[in-house]
Amino acid sequence: MVKFAEAEKRGRSGEGGDRRFAPVMMLERPKISRGMWEALKTHILKERRRKKEELEADAEEKRIRKERENRKKQHAMTLEETREQITKADQKLNDLKAQKHDLVQQLKKVLNEEKRRKDQEQQQHQQQQQQHQQQQQQQQQQQQQQQQQQQQQQQ
Repeated sequence: MVKFAEAEKRGRSGEGGDRRFAPVMMLERPKISRGMWEALKTHILKERRRKKEELEADAEEKRIRKERENRKKQHAMTLEETREQITKADQKLNDLKAQKHDLVQQLKKVLNEEKRRKDQEQQQHQQQQQQHQQQQQQQQQQQQQQQQQQQQQQQ
């Protein structure tokens, strides 16, 4: 049953008054049975529970997604750190190779210098031996000549 509020008491009658406000309608609903009330209550509680579970599931899904993203970021950071370490190791390897090359070149120079020095010493030694032999030969020749002269004088 529909009741119209007494708009005239408020000064809002439909005739010649302020037309901004419509007349107020009040509806009267019939009373619902106890069974219907329980069914409605159960339905509302189920809907609330379902919405709560959906919100919890959404929150759990969001949390899992964030964890997955964090793991992915951490993995990416770990990969980046590994790449940096590999780059540093490669640089160090290249530096060590260059250092090795320099050291090998120095060793070759030292060995070459050592060989040249030994060859020079050996040459000098041979020259000294030759000179010594020549001197000995000269002495022997002189001695022979002296002996021959003595023999000739004795004759």
